[in-house]
Amino acid sequence: MTLFEKMRATELFSSIDLHFAEFMARQSGSTVSEESENALFVTAALLSRAVQQGHICLSRTDLENERQILKTKGIDFQKNDLDLVARSNCVALAEEVRKGEVKPLVLAGGSLYLYRYFQYEENMMARLDHFSGTRELNAAEREVVSRHLNDSRLFQQAKGVLNWQKVAAFYSVKNRLSIISGGPGTGKTTTLAKILCMLYEMNPTLKIALAAPTGKAAARMGEAVVHIKKMMLEQIPEMEEAIGRIPEDTGLTIHRMLGTRQHSLQFRYNREKRLPHDVVIVDECSMISVPLMSKLLDAVRDDARLILLGDKDQLASVEAGRCFGDLCDSSAINTFSKELADEYVSFSGEVLPTCKEKRRSLVQLQQSYRFPDASAVGRISRLINRGDRASAGEAYELAVSEASSKDDIPVIWHENGDHRQMLKELEPLILSNFSQVVAAQSAQQALRALAAFRVLACVKKGPYGVNQLNSAIEAILEKNKLIDRAEPFYENRPIMVLQNSYAAQLFNGDIGIVRSDPAGHKRVYFPPLSDGEERSFLPSVLPEHETVFAMTIHKSQGSEFDSVMLVLPIHESPVLTRELLYTGITRTKGRVELFATRRMFIAAAVRKVARNSGWSQRHA
Repeated sequence: MTLFEKMRATELFSSIDLHFAEFMARQSGSTVSEESENALFVTAALLSRAVQQGHICLSRTDLENERQILKTKGIDFQKNDLDLVARSNCVALAEEVRKGEVKPLVLAGGSLYLYRYFQYEENMMARLDHFSGTRELNAAEREVVSRHLNDSRLFQQAKGVLNWQKVAAFYSVKNRLSIISGGPGTGKTTTLAKILCMLYEMNPTLKIALAAPTGKAAARMGEAVVHIKKMMLEQIPEMEEAIGRIPEDTGLTIHRMLGTRQHSLQFRYNREKRLPHDVVIVDECSMISVPLMSKLLDAVRDDARLILLGDKDQLASVEAGRCFGDLCDSSAINTFSKELADEYVSFSGEVLPTCKEKRRSLVQLQQSYRFPDASAVGRISRLINRGDRASAGEAYELAVSEASSKDDIPVIWHENGDHRQMLKELEPLILSNFSQVVAAQSAQQALRALAAFRVLACVKKGPYGVNQLNSAIEAILEKNKLIDRAEPFYENRPIMVLQNSYAAQLFNGDIGIVRSDPAGHKRVYFPPLSDGEERSFLPSVLPEHETVFAMTIHKSQGSEFDSVMLVLPIHESPVLTRELLYTGITRTKGRVELFATRRMFIAAAVRKVARNSGWSQRHA
């Protein structure tokens, strides 16, 4: 049996992994020994698989762990395989690449990269370093900053307690690069609006771009900004001019802001042609992959401000990398340089924590206005984020407690040991919620009723996955005569868009509902845009879509629902992590129905998303 056949027989590798490895081994030709060629084959297959799993590189430690696994499958290779691989003409050392060498694989700091991912990561970190540093404020700017920071209508102040929104606002006008992290309901968008108000009063002619990784996230940011502007105008009417300048048309994806090109991975705006904006603000940064972050940073003008917002504890991008998480992990959270802290005291009279070592700072918003500290969801999500087994056990005990089920934002536990029992307990919840959709007198009322609840799953396939849950829910509703599946686009079928359509202003993740128009024709209705006009489409013109009674937690990022039914699988899965559990639980505004077993709940709470990168080695 050949090495290729042995590797395929393990069922650990995809065809892409094996054919990539075979191609790399062929490229090495006769320049290396058979031992080195075999080492290259195995290592290249492992690297390809690692990238598919979201890693940027394959470390020496991971290679040794994989060696032990493959050894049990009858494939043995030496501990020093990276040294053998380095002899191939397919591999360049990092120092050689920095001098212009181009080879498919790069060995850097004890880790092996695909060339393009090494370049993306190198470039991303270099650009982030470029934007480090502060700006000097002139006398007029200092007057604006002082007035805003000390206005209690903008920033409420409790004696002896720092207002982190206020700190974030000062930090963002002083720094060229600002990183703001916060959980659901901590006021990231509110803080952003206050920052924009201050910036526009300092300079009314600023060009500011606001963007997000997905169309849905960009649209939600726009909706939130419109709401916050209205609230600020009521509270602070004398700032009408600056508030009025805050852009409302923020439905830009990063791809659209950078300018996509047909059949090209390159954008219209890049390091040769930079974006014209003075300030670039990006929300939901945890969803950004390393390649996209690298291209975004390339496109930002060297003299511009960059503000990155997100939740460091949320799920990472579905593509390779965990750049926002890595950036946050390497930053000093809520501690600042002595120079910045001294200047903040001069404006506010308040003392900021300082750090002695020279590190990039990050503002972590602390107070959740959605989940009070004593609420069940608030306490459980904080315990999950700690990540240790004792905290996971405490989170479980709290989740199953009667007190949590009676909380203002309750968590109701459903033991999920049997699939039929799970569906039996899910049925009354589905019927109660969906009957409100059926009873709605208009499509927009139906959409609001639909947005009030959602079933969230961790995976797509299997009995506890989205596909089977959607089918089971349809069967429940049809049995109870709430839907009729005689035709594909049946009345009140919920639809989720899977592909952006800029012409129709429909984006991946947008949710609509099938309803009959006055003439009796089926149309799919979506929530109105900022102009308030109703939107509906013939089913035949929709971009790619699917039924969405249930959706993955990944797809739910950036959304919120009055009631969430969260379903965990009963068997181990590598996707079951604390980030997934935290993201799912915190999608609610009012209630969580949690279908899980103790074993899977705790397994998820203690497993952190592990994505290898060179960040810790090369950016310390």
